[in-house]
Amino acid sequence: PVQVSIFDATGNQVLRQELLGSGQVDLRQGVTTQGSYFAKIRVGSAVKTVQFIANGKQFNSAIRENRGH
Repeated sequence: PVQVSIFDATGNQVLRQELLGSGQVDLRQGVTTQGSYFAKIRVGSAVKTVQFIANGKQFNSAIRENRGH
């Protein structure tokens, strides 16, 4: 399974979803205001954290990766 957790800029978890196989996460479920967010994606023991900007109901596709998290 793939675990996706979304956090706001203050570290509050606003969304958590687990995907089996392939799938998509609808960020509109938890990302309701403009600002900076972090997505933590876990597949088995591998973890990747990326930062993205929400601009209302649109999301900046230029994702900044945080390596080593």
